[in-house]
Amino acid sequence: MMYKLGESGLTYKTIEGHIARAVYDRKEGESVFRRITPIAQILTWAGVCKPIKGKLALA
Repeated sequence: MMYKLGESGLTYKTIEGHIARAVYDRKEGESVFRRITPIAQILTWAGVCKPIKGKLALA
């Protein structure tokens, strides 16, 4: 799915939005390929986050 950074479905406050801006240097309005599932799994596996229904919480 393609979303534009800064839209309501992909704000800077989301994990994906932050990574798109900080790692991939995307600017507001640019398209971003969503990668939340693998990101969430890596953070959970690493013990940084724990899954809660529909959300991730810091561990």
